[in-house]
Amino acid sequence: MTMIPAGLEGVGTLESVELWVASCALTSPIVSSLHNHQVRRIGFVRVRCSGAEGFGEIAAMDQTVGTDPRLDLVLRSIEEQWSPRLFEAARARGGDCPPSHAIAVLGPASAVDRQAAAALEMAVLDAELRAAGLSLARWLEVGGSSVAFGALRGIPADRSIDTFVADALDALTNGASRLRVKVDPSWALEPLSALRRAAPEALLQADANGSLGGSQGLKVLHGIDGLGLACIEEPLGTTDLAACASLAQQISTPLCLDETLSTPRVVRDALRYQACGVLCIKPGRLGGIRAALRALGEAQMHGVDCFVGGMFEAGLGRSALGALAGRPEATLIGDVVSAGTYLVEDPCHQNGPEGGSQPLFDEPGVGPWPDRTVAEVRWEHRRPGL
Repeated sequence: MTMIPAGLEGVGTLESVELWVASCALTSPIVSSLHNHQVRRIGFVRVRCSGAEGFGEIAAMDQTVGTDPRLDLVLRSIEEQWSPRLFEAARARGGDCPPSHAIAVLGPASAVDRQAAAALEMAVLDAELRAAGLSLARWLEVGGSSVAFGALRGIPADRSIDTFVADALDALTNGASRLRVKVDPSWALEPLSALRRAAPEALLQADANGSLGGSQGLKVLHGIDGLGLACIEEPLGTTDLAACASLAQQISTPLCLDETLSTPRVVRDALRYQACGVLCIKPGRLGGIRAALRALGEAQMHGVDCFVGGMFEAGLGRSALGALAGRPEATLIGDVVSAGTYLVEDPCHQNGPEGGSQPLFDEPGVGPWPDRTVAEVRWEHRRPGL
């Protein structure tokens, strides 16, 4: 079982909590069966203490998938509920900020609460790591200074297979070791077959975002089953793990669960019921970095492959994903390429990939901070009361 790293020293008296929201354009739209992603509003929480300060990134998006909450709901929860809880817990400790490992138990565990707790855990952990002079990767005992990265390709606006294949091959040329491709019932067999012919050795994943349910979807699944895909992600879009387990027995390609894994409990149930062959682990959805680490360990115990998934984060969130992806339990290539490859402007200025791999953040903290000079001029800002 994966061991949770040792606790870190405190960061002193809790002084303030701040919320920032940046609106970031994508370099090109990402079209899936559910959404056309063009702009990513990204929320950050800043926790200031007498001994150190830290930033956390909110994974929630405006355009939701599955049971994921909207960003505004998470911001409101931090402002109205979690920030007061944090100060109340600090008062019970003589003013000292609660440690990052205790954040999750300060409130309930709804989808909104898990996202809020994950962001606050990251902020406090960031402060703790900076005070200790440790990077997240070093604290997690990750070997190596970089990780392989995958690329995501959506459905082209013109639905041109030639455009799609050329764009996908460009990603491979630029260092991606895996391609994750958005599909829907009318965009699956032909584009994936064309891409497989063009790149016979490439590691390919299909991401259906729950669009391949029913008899028509099953027909599509059987059609792409012989293409040698690493996995087919979220074909059914259901919380019915029995249905997922049944489908997993009907196709040879490993079935991957993503949005279905809405809680740590569901992760455990999916593994116990053999509902999938691959897990996509997202820290924000599960409740934070420690929750994701536990899920990786549980997958390893059951002999199930997994990868660390992304949600179009800025460089701070992406750095956290990269460190988790460096753990040996993450057996497949994750969504860890730098934010600057898909955001017109990364608020955190994360370093980009080099030589076919993504460098891990090697300075103290979780990852690079948002540019506060830009934030103070251009971003939405809230400072919750005590």
